[in-house]
Amino acid sequence: MALVDGGALTLRVAETFPLEETAKAHARLAEGGVRGRLVLIP
Repeated sequence: MALVDGGALTLRVAETFPLEETAKAHARLAEGGVRGRLVLIP
């Protein structure tokens, strides 16, 4: 966290999904072409 807070590490979030849409997030990842992370929100 210190590296992120200090700007030494950057995080790229491609999309966010609620936990109820985990299957949709997995399908999106399987499609390919995702630049960044898919984040599941509780």
